[in-house]
Amino acid sequence: MSGLYCRQVRTPRHKVPPDKSDHHLRRPIPARRFVRLRRYAGITNCPHFSARILNRAMSVDSRTLSVYGSSRFCGACLDTGAEKSVIGYAQAKAYCKTFGTPMHLQPSPFFYKFGDGIRSSLGTMEIRLPFAPGYFVPLSVDVVSADIPLLIALDTLDSHKLLADNVKNSLVCTTIGSSMPIRRDHGHLFVKWHTPEALFTTSELRRLHLHFFHPQAQRLYRMLRRARPEEVNGETMRVLEEIASACRGCKQHSSRPYRFRVSIPPNTIVFNEEVALDLFWIEGNPILHVVDTRTNFQNVALLKGQSACYVWYAFVKAWSSVYVGYPNRMGADQGSVFTSKLWEDVTLMHGIELQMSGVESHNSLGVGERYHGPIRRIFRVLRTQYPQLDSEVSLRLVVKGANDTLGPDGHVPSKLVFGVEPVFPVLNSSLPAQRERM
Repeated sequence: MSGLYCRQVRTPRHKVPPDKSDHHLRRPIPARRFVRLRRYAGITNCPHFSARILNRAMSVDSRTLSVYGSSRFCGACLDTGAEKSVIGYAQAKAYCKTFGTPMHLQPSPFFYKFGDGIRSSLGTMEIRLPFAPGYFVPLSVDVVSADIPLLIALDTLDSHKLLADNVKNSLVCTTIGSSMPIRRDHGHLFVKWHTPEALFTTSELRRLHLHFFHPQAQRLYRMLRRARPEEVNGETMRVLEEIASACRGCKQHSSRPYRFRVSIPPNTIVFNEEVALDLFWIEGNPILHVVDTRTNFQNVALLKGQSACYVWYAFVKAWSSVYVGYPNRMGADQGSVFTSKLWEDVTLMHGIELQMSGVESHNSLGVGERYHGPIRRIFRVLRTQYPQLDSEVSLRLVVKGANDTLGPDGHVPSKLVFGVEPVFPVLNSSLPAQRERM
């Protein structure tokens, strides 16, 4: 690393008398330890090196020599004399322990020369340098078996356009116009961050926005807050709103603000206790819409025909044969399909209590009617983004996105039914960066 603990001076060699009491470094360094300390500090062999200068530069507490080999993460050192960023193995373990990230080392063919010899890289790991709320600088560093801190070299400074200002003691990122303070420790410039905040980055939030098929920013934020409360804050909501405002599909198919509704749920929420059925059309195709009234879990099926026989086959295929069988009660409107003799007989045969809405009161069906709008909106956004996608596949993805995002305060239907949070496909930190893959 550049900026050694001591500098070389061309003075005659000093003969240091032996001293057995070397418990403190403030005392003169014995000759038998002179070479070992000089090698530890990374200083090349030089016959004209002053033991007095070395002794004065090392006149600190003895813990200084082993601070980078401890289990406490010491931050990053700005090393403009190095070509590639590296980190010691002990500091790499301390970083993973402090920020709760697993250590995944990818193979690396590089070798590094230090004062005590050449050392091969143990592997490459990813480190995120927090610069601003919601913005991280990804660092791809090599891990070596040496007691050195994280060294941010010229490759990182150049690729991310970072400027080290030793006058104002700040590290400036010219890309976003933000900066973070620099501290001076042991004669070096250090960047330290001790708060373990593993927040979602802007690219990760944009990927989640696309994965859940362009949900409203508030719905996605509530789902993330309930699933991972330690990784979201107020800045996350602002970034989600910016992503939604810049999305072409969201602007093209945006809906009016939803009206606030309050309902008193039953004492017990049992899945498949009662379902609501309704027919609606998307792109001229008849769709069967099935919604569980207790959990709001839903599914759709593309109908081959509009007769009672085709609708029943679609209900068996999309609901009863997929989940936990036939429901106890079924709600439907006064359509010709649900009032037919065939539908009445088949529901009675399977022990389903059929509850019909009033005549010319289609909106009394409740949850079944209300969920047509979100399904249509997600379908239009998906077709705008992927116009060549098959209609059947599009419907499956639309239902998946609705069950993972539509719910009050993050209580999404998929969690109420299956008891697990939706999977967030953020980028795996163990994968190599784009620069290394190229």
